[in-house]
Amino acid sequence: MASDRMKTVLITGANPNGIGGGLAREFQKKGYRVFATSRDVSKLSEYAGTGIETLEMDVTILESIQTCRREVERRTEGKLDILINNAGRTCAQPALDQKQSDLREVMETNAIGPMNVTQAFGPLIIKSRGKIVMITTASSLTPAPFSAVYNASKAALNQYSESLRLEMVPFGVRVIRIFTGGVRTNLFRPSRMPNFKEDSSYKQCESNYLQVLEQVTPNMPSADDFALSVVPKIVDMKFSGDIWGGYLASATWFMLKIFPAWLMEYILSSQFGLSKVRY
Repeated sequence: MASDRMKTVLITGANPNGIGGGLAREFQKKGYRVFATSRDVSKLSEYAGTGIETLEMDVTILESIQTCRREVERRTEGKLDILINNAGRTCAQPALDQKQSDLREVMETNAIGPMNVTQAFGPLIIKSRGKIVMITTASSLTPAPFSAVYNASKAALNQYSESLRLEMVPFGVRVIRIFTGGVRTNLFRPSRMPNFKEDSSYKQCESNYLQVLEQVTPNMPSADDFALSVVPKIVDMKFSGDIWGGYLASATWFMLKIFPAWLMEYILSSQFGLSKVRY
């Protein structure tokens, strides 16, 4: 007899105006019971009355992760169908100008956090023979200037996911990486723009960086449109592997397959004005 249990999904960093919010709304439309988490649960107030359940979880604090896991375990009788590691932190600065505090926070949020969340919720996923989804970025596979720390954190998550994929096979659990291109969210608000110090050797590249952002941002899909394009593959029980979504994600995949590395480096160096830099 088939189970009538409603399928469940937990999404970290599910603030309504970001990718996590788009995913939460789309999964709910698909009939899933959605657990939306954030380190600041007050930011999830928009979900009140929608049926989306909100929980506090800071992916950089083990105690917070464990508390959330226990609550989800209680509400779902110990099973979770899909875990989406979406919580992340951006960082747009030259590598040599990076603050130690930002470096550690980016690594803890984007790489160590998802690893700890996966370890905590793994047993619940195994019980349902479900899926673990990692939100990474297409730029983690390219030498994108002024995103070295951010891209390094996502590259670490990429390799972790590949090893995890093999380790989960015996349990019937599938691991999916979503390589995102540009998605129109609050990540692109002024306070998140790159901060080139006045005495930085790269200060003269700031105008190039901002120009690139101005050119691509209008073409980015909304978080809801992004979710609409990726969720059908996530819920397809036969699908396993990588998903490419967002502006220029597919183009990046194509260039990585076709273009030689030196050409990618030349294109990116030219776009971001690195030829103007002199010591």
